[in-house]
Amino acid sequence: MNYYLSLKIKILAFILIIGVVFTHAPIYETHFSEGNLIVKDHPTLFIQHFFSDGLGRASVGLFFLISGFLFYYKQLDSAEDLIPKMQKRINTLVLPYLIWSAYGMLLTAILQWLPLSRPFFTHTPIFQYSTLQLLDTLLIHPIPYQLWFLRDVIIMVALSPLFYWGIKTAGIFWLGAAFFLWALSPHSILWVDDDLGALFFYSTGAWMGLKRKALYCAPGWGIILLIVWLLGLGLKTEWVIQPGGDLQAQALVAKITNLIGMGAIWFGYDWIYLKFNMEDKKDHLLESWWMSLFSCFFFIYAFHEPVLTLLKKVLLYAHIQVLAAYFLAPLLTMTIAVALAEGLKKSKLSGFYYMITGNR
Repeated sequence: MNYYLSLKIKILAFILIIGVVFTHAPIYETHFSEGNLIVKDHPTLFIQHFFSDGLGRASVGLFFLISGFLFYYKQLDSAEDLIPKMQKRINTLVLPYLIWSAYGMLLTAILQWLPLSRPFFTHTPIFQYSTLQLLDTLLIHPIPYQLWFLRDVIIMVALSPLFYWGIKTAGIFWLGAAFFLWALSPHSILWVDDDLGALFFYSTGAWMGLKRKALYCAPGWGIILLIVWLLGLGLKTEWVIQPGGDLQAQALVAKITNLIGMGAIWFGYDWIYLKFNMEDKKDHLLESWWMSLFSCFFFIYAFHEPVLTLLKKVLLYAHIQVLAAYFLAPLLTMTIAVALAEGLKKSKLSGFYYMITGNR
């Protein structure tokens, strides 16, 4: 992989993780033990939908695409060449998944036990779970729900011989089938929609990796796509927040805007790189604290829930205005995450840090 593409993925990974955090930040309806808060104010709903269900949504698809691309990018002469890659993912995917899932369970159990934080929880306490419920929570439905992405990547890595055979044999037809399954998936069954999206975008990245295609185009297309994306998101958001809309049609439009958004981010980076003459600044960038910050993206991803949800409830409980809490909670969460990550990296626990982040 050339230097330009490697740097691009590192920088975009950090930008995309900010989008993921904001995807989980909206405050539409919040549950407390003594009652619920339901947001109906139009400007507040519009802003939250625009950022979280608009700008942030493109991040997930790009992460799956990048994951598939990186797994299949190096020379693969046969399906047997996948075995060392699959073994490596035990340390980079499976181990972090289990550690962070266990962390979410432990943190939630402690907070549910403490009298001060107990009112923020409405579900069954962890310490009342059966053995089967504990295993299901640890392995399949983790409390830090953002780990569903890691879980799905692990599944697709386990199925990598099937992906390799399908793409090598059927090529573009494999991608076409994955695309139509995702595009026509029922919005009412959310997990089907998400998992088929994961299948399509991961397959696209795998196809790019096997074909050595990194998707380049004239940088000017980046700014064009960005403008179209932002305008489309504004119209889509206004439509979505109106009551009584066709949910299936809205879901299809959301998928179209997500695709445009992915292109806007991927190609928009190329436009910004040239516009601000980053080629001449790359040596300074590589030696600056920015690269250390960019490397925190996985820790932010794994850490931000359930901390983000707890911070939102604390801010609302303190009578902070909803829109202020919406922006403050993710910014505080990411600040705490970066501070912890940098502290761990520079401490005697640096080995532990790299273990829980898959050596990232």
